Amino acid sequence: MLEQHIGQRTVTPETLGVALKNYINAADPSHVYLLDSEAQPFINMSTAQLAEAVKQYQNDNYTLFIQLNDAMQRGIFRARQLRHFSDSERTSLYQDAAQRYEHDLSVEGESNLNSFARDERELVHRLKDQFVDYAMAQMDRFGVKDVMKHQDVVTAKFESHLQKSEGDYLYTGAHSEPLSASEQDNLFSMHILKALAKSLDAHSSFFDNGEAQDMKMRLEKGYEGVGIVISEVIDGFVISDLMADSPAQRSGQVMIHDRLLQVNGHPVMGLTLQEVVHGVRDHGKGEPVSLELQRKDKSGAVKDIYVTLKPEMIVVNSDRVDTSFEKYQDGIIGRITLHAFYEGPKGISAAQDVSDAIVKLQKQGKVLGLVLDLRDNSGGYLSQAVKVAGLFMPSGVVVMAKYNNGEEHIYRDVDGTAAYTGPLVVLTSKLTASAAEIVASALQDYGLAVVVGDAHTYGKGTIQAQTVTEGNASEYFKVTVGKYYTVSGHTTQLRGVLADIPLPGEYSQLAIGESYLDGTVANDDAVPSEYQDNLEDIDPRARSWYQEHYLPVLQAKETVWQSMVPELKRRSEERVGGSPQYQLFLKRLAELAANQPIESSEIDLANFDINAYQVHEATQVLQDMISLHNQSQQTTQANPRR
Repeated sequence: MLEQHIGQRTVTPETLGVALKNYINAADPSHVYLLDSEAQPFINMSTAQLAEAVKQYQNDNYTLFIQLNDAMQRGIFRARQLRHFSDSERTSLYQDAAQRYEHDLSVEGESNLNSFARDERELVHRLKDQFVDYAMAQMDRFGVKDVMKHQDVVTAKFESHLQKSEGDYLYTGAHSEPLSASEQDNLFSMHILKALAKSLDAHSSFFDNGEAQDMKMRLEKGYEGVGIVISEVIDGFVISDLMADSPAQRSGQVMIHDRLLQVNGHPVMGLTLQEVVHGVRDHGKGEPVSLELQRKDKSGAVKDIYVTLKPEMIVVNSDRVDTSFEKYQDGIIGRITLHAFYEGPKGISAAQDVSDAIVKLQKQGKVLGLVLDLRDNSGGYLSQAVKVAGLFMPSGVVVMAKYNNGEEHIYRDVDGTAAYTGPLVVLTSKLTASAAEIVASALQDYGLAVVVGDAHTYGKGTIQAQTVTEGNASEYFKVTVGKYYTVSGHTTQLRGVLADIPLPGEYSQLAIGESYLDGTVANDDAVPSEYQDNLEDIDPRARSWYQEHYLPVLQAKETVWQSMVPELKRRSEERVGGSPQYQLFLKRLAELAANQPIESSEIDLANFDINAYQVHEATQVLQDMISLHNQSQQTTQANPRR
């Protein structure tokens, strides 16, 4: 990771100091284990102490981390003793949770997460807050009534979840049994690697197997499994859906609403949903998965069912692309929502899905305008961002990258065709990040689209290399290796993509974005623009092809839509200014941002859907673009050049 990182080449006293804090925050996120007097010796080490610790690290001496983990173990054993609440105390905690949940009150202890308890009395108070917070989370999932009815079950789940996370630092298994020496060494190494990786920058991470598989599935939209969707209920787990044409569905033996009791002979009671899912999915490549299910028939009789299924590649269809449209004039205005930039098995990719969505819309009628919704898109594959941007331009530079070794790389769309070239609005939010920002900025730079949404996007302009999707990787990590720049030469790092027409949404006042992260790459420099593309980086032997097939259809910088922005913005401000509910929504955001008492009416906002409103206003902007363009063409036809 150090060899590839954009700036960090060695473990320094500074990064080691950050790693120690990361270790503590990972092991004690609620600050219920360590007292302040126990944490400070590791958090506030002197420069000389850290320099000595670096020397030890370089000599494979991890005494400092061993001492820290010993302190964590003592804190965990103490917390387990202090968590022995009486029945009356436990009942009182549930009642407190119910009251807080019904009145939308936060737990008092949340304000103390940046500090440590001074004594055991304060620790007890924090442990109670931790339990109340957990109970409220369960109420949010299952309802207050069910949680209050199943207090014993919820309490057992709470303890089970804590026992699992605590066991990772006590080096014990699912049933508190001591792990083998090699398993203990593996856990200890994993904790150190995670802490060190996180010290490099905000986006570098080291993953355990489960985390790696989750990331792989998000990036590839596919996984090897049996095709069951598992949901957690208050007292266990049930099959909530079956993937189409999956081993589970084809078997005819698994049914929706079946209760899941065991996976490969291991009971699931007491596990987290993530652990159950990983148990089914990560049993072993190609190895059969055995399930014990429980089913009620119409008479209420219960029977156990045993099923063995052979895993195969499952394609994930959710969170890919959604389409919709509305009729306008003699055609339609379409909307494509792209949730991520992915590329996986069986030809699945974000670019192909967007291309298919455009074709699908064109079959509904003449597409007069298009909204590309990237509001919740946090990114993915850089290569897919280039291909998606290329759907809206024939050829051209989409993004440039500068890597840790000084190398620069230009990413181009070279196919010479565009799937859509009409009026285009890109809808963004503060959650629009990384690859999604590449697409938004490229289309904005070329003048091919008008950006509507929050004042700016997330601001992640760095590139990560990862081993998660490598077939033969022995360890899994991602590391920041470079920074990207748009065709105009600017980077979105920190500043994000600025909206042409601001239309604040639900995230606009939240502390979301690259600038809020610790350890972020801070500089937002620039490089020369590449609109003309001189092909200097192209191998001379291939340059003739580019000159013949690429340069003749190179996307020029358009001005027609950007020249409309002042008028488009004026019209939009007039519309949103005349919307009482949207203005009330903005007032609510301002009140929340300023921590002022909420004065705006809950009733007046009860049926206001800000996400739908933004789509509606983006559509209105498109209609204005179409109208203004038609007027311009009519004027040109009426006054032809001589």
